[in-house]
Amino acid sequence: MSDEHAEQLSYEAIVEHHDGGGYTVEYEGLEVADFVSRALANLERGYGCVPIGRVDPNRPDLPPHKVAWCRGYHGYDAHDADATSIAEIPAGIIRRMVQRGERGILNLAARLPKAMVGLDVDAYSAKAGGVTIAEHDQRLGRRQPTYFVTARGLGSGSGIYLYRTPNDWTGVGTLGPVR
Repeated sequence: MSDEHAEQLSYEAIVEHHDGGGYTVEYEGLEVADFVSRALANLERGYGCVPIGRVDPNRPDLPPHKVAWCRGYHGYDAHDADATSIAEIPAGIIRRMVQRGERGILNLAARLPKAMVGLDVDAYSAKAGGVTIAEHDQRLGRRQPTYFVTARGLGSGSGIYLYRTPNDWTGVGTLGPVR
C-alpha cells in the first residue's frame, strides 16, 4: 500500500484506496461478517439491530461508542431492519467514513422488542446509579430476579436489567434519586 493510496483516520482506521475506485477499510470494531451474523441472530430472537459506534459530533473528543450510525432503528418510532437492510448497513457506514470523513467504528446494539424494558444502571466513576437503584429497592421493595447484561463485569453494578411488561405499556423518563 503506497502512502498516496492510504489515509490514516482516527481510532486506528485505515482506508486503502484501490485503482479503479474501490477501497478497503480496516478499523477497530466488528468485522462486517460478524456484524451481519450477530444482527441476523438477534433479529431471529426478536431484537432489533442498532448500528452504533459513530463519534458524537457534539463531543468529538470522546472515543466512539454508543452513538447510532443510522436513524429509524432506535427510539419509540423505530422499526427493525430486515435481513437485506442488515447486510447493507456496514457498506453505508464505510461509505460515510470514506466519502464524508465521519469517524467511528462498526459496532452493534440490540433494541428490545415490545413488552420488554431495560433498566440501565450506571454505577461507575461519578455515576450514582447503584446508590439510586438501592434507594428505590428499599423504598419500593426488592426487584424481581431477572437477566442482567453488562460489559463492565458482574460485580460492577453497572448494566441493564431486563424485564417483561404488558404489550401496551410504555415507560418514559429516568429513575432519579429518592427525595
